[in-house]
Amino acid sequence: MEAALDDLLNTPQPTFEQWWAVASPRERVILTALAALRGKQGVATQYDVHQFLSKLGARVELPEVEDVLAGLERRGILVRMGANSFRFAVELCRLWVAHQHPVETALREGPWRVRRRPARQPSPAERGERSQPKSRTDLIWIGAVMVLAVGLFLLLISRLTPGSPPPAGLKTPASGEPPRTVVPTDQGTPAPPTPISIPTPAIAYASRQNTGEPLQIYLMNEDGSFPVRLTLTEADEFDPVWSPDGRRIAFVSLRDGNQEIFVMNADGSDQTNVTRHENKDWTPAWSPDGRQLGFSSFRDGNWELYVMDADGSNVVRLTDNPASDVSPSWSPDGQRIAFASRRDGGDWDIFVMDRTVKHVTQLTHDPADDFGPIWSPDGTTIAFESDRDGYVDIFLMAADGSNQINLTRDPYADYHGPTWSSDGKRIMFYSNRDGDWDIYVMNRDGSGLVNITDDDSDEQAPSWRP
Repeated sequence: MEAALDDLLNTPQPTFEQWWAVASPRERVILTALAALRGKQGVATQYDVHQFLSKLGARVELPEVEDVLAGLERRGILVRMGANSFRFAVELCRLWVAHQHPVETALREGPWRVRRRPARQPSPAERGERSQPKSRTDLIWIGAVMVLAVGLFLLLISRLTPGSPPPAGLKTPASGEPPRTVVPTDQGTPAPPTPISIPTPAIAYASRQNTGEPLQIYLMNEDGSFPVRLTLTEADEFDPVWSPDGRRIAFVSLRDGNQEIFVMNADGSDQTNVTRHENKDWTPAWSPDGRQLGFSSFRDGNWELYVMDADGSNVVRLTDNPASDVSPSWSPDGQRIAFASRRDGGDWDIFVMDRTVKHVTQLTHDPADDFGPIWSPDGTTIAFESDRDGYVDIFLMAADGSNQINLTRDPYADYHGPTWSSDGKRIMFYSNRDGDWDIYVMNRDGSGLVNITDDDSDEQAPSWRP
């Protein structure tokens, strides 16, 4: 069967070859990535494709992946299986692409830059080194030691059996002496127990428990314990953000067949679509007083920044630039908004807008991508992610853009989505450093890193309750 399939895939396929010939470099990258994904049974979401390409080093943003997938669906090459899942319209086409066109080749010929990572040092086994077999003398000595250890263990057990004298340090009553009866003394009427209030878990995040399942919003304690699921839908729910008073959570949802911003109570109740627009809305951010939400939207044909009341009313556009503007973050005093933009040559950089005079200042100028700014609680520092060192790391900089420091410095993993603790002493984020996506916390100087969700599911986009 496999031989017949190989013969079929090696024979000319005019229809598939025509599709491939007219596909753009961006479409070829996405097609090869979708075909190369393992364990998906041919079905994958835009997040799976984006994550797969990111792990290969491609500097591609999620909205770009979404746009290409939607275009391939319109052309009939892909079929949408749900709000955000896709597969090839013809399964043989997927097999043909995987067989004929490696994703690495498409990436080299594609439009997205690919970061180069230092080669991992091979293990002794990978270098062909093998440990020498034990000699016969070694095996005899090992056996003797094991026999001796077993003998000592049995001797200890025999001394602890009934009838044997107790080991030193264990006291028993003298022979014939009855056990003493302890008579409780009157302690008075006991005071009623002090009521214990159970605080709302501090961390909101998105999680996918199994491959192929949609992301959902959860809460957990700061140490990763007691996860509680808040959303129960068949669509992706992601990017949760706490309101300043800790009573509400804004998040992005695909449940209505479109990418919208929702707001719910901290217990998961009253989940409300506050954008209700036919085009995509993304990256919600609360104003410091909790009365407004900043967000990015494609509603005017380009990714721009907007602000609206927390109930979705009074939408106002903040930016008007041919380049994309996304990921707003309010300063604690509410006077400035940091955001990511491509207005300086095509790569993502961090900018800050003064709300009063509408003046925009560029904070980062690196030719790599800088993304996802978030202010520290005291307003002196901005955390962000950057791939300027060849891989995505968490950086800090002063609010004026000076003193930019890489906190994570890991050549074998990516770090995303920093969020501050309320006292500004710790930073939480998510990373694939242990294989799958987990949530980590570290001190603000990069020390003391701990994986708080060390399991087989994917956890992303943490938000720390103020």
